[in-house]
Amino acid sequence: RLINNFDVGDQLGFYLVQNSTKEAVLAGQNASVFFGDASFNSDGLEHIQTETNSDGLLTLNFEDADDQDFDDLVVTVQDASALTPTVGIGNPQIQGQVELLDLTDVTGTVTPEIVVSSQAVFENSFGFYQVDDASGKIGNLNPGDAGYAELAVSNQVDLASGVSGGVLLAPFLIANGTVEEFLTQNPTNQQGSGLNAYFSFLSANPDQFDHVRLLGDNRFGFEDTFAGGDLDYDDLVVEVIF
Repeated sequence: RLINNFDVGDQLGFYLVQNSTKEAVLAGQNASVFFGDASFNSDGLEHIQTETNSDGLLTLNFEDADDQDFDDLVVTVQDASALTPTVGIGNPQIQGQVELLDLTDVTGTVTPEIVVSSQAVFENSFGFYQVDDASGKIGNLNPGDAGYAELAVSNQVDLASGVSGGVLLAPFLIANGTVEEFLTQNPTNQQGSGLNAYFSFLSANPDQFDHVRLLGDNRFGFEDTFAGGDLDYDDLVVEVIF
């Protein structure tokens, strides 16, 4: 991932959310969060070790439990100031704060390549819809409002036919069904129907659970099971390449 929303001289801290997501924590759901400074950790233990290599790379080694092997997650950081930001992440960067495609700095029409992989038992479908801002608002409806899910899904944008710049696009997943089936059978997105739509915005989801993760620039991983299931976020992986 390319992260472009900080300046030279800024100091960065790192953290790990154990078996959950940042969005879930901010929504008040219980999860352990471990920081680079052990004094901020509930167990008082160190959970991040850093290595600076001779070629200028910074390696972060994360420990997500207590076996102290520091190989649960390894992240390499390097200076990417000479690189051109990827189309879709935004400038300043919105992607990473919320799972969106940010085309607000794009002019004209762009037609992306879409790469899809799936590790799911369900026959899922997905799409993107336009939102007014990073909160997910559509007109006078906010995520979680009555009618939001139906409006979002019914306004699916056909990326394969090209999309005009200047917009924000949010992904959605229809678990074990199609857009048409959802709009016919469960447009209010009620839980227990076996046919739900899941969005980047927790309040729009019937279980208030985080079903979308950003796995890389313009690469979205979906969890298709109500209340999270196995939390692998590989039930459907969609990469949008501009």
